Amino acid sequence: MTQFIRTASAWILMIALIVVVIAANSVYTIHTLNELAAVEGRIFTTNKIIDSINALHVAVLRT
Repeated sequence: MTQFIRTASAWILMIALIVVVIAANSVYTIHTLNELAAVEGRIFTTNKIIDSINALHVAVLRT
């Protein structure tokens, strides 16, 4: 009977560890995706600024 309890305890511990690893990975993924969205927003803003500067440069060259 004690062998069964040890085996069951080992399986329960292994399953709990797997659940914790999956949960931690999910939290890390969500955090990374949020950071990626923020960086994408900054890149979009930077591209708009670069386009405006290029348009201004072309306008200056034409005058």
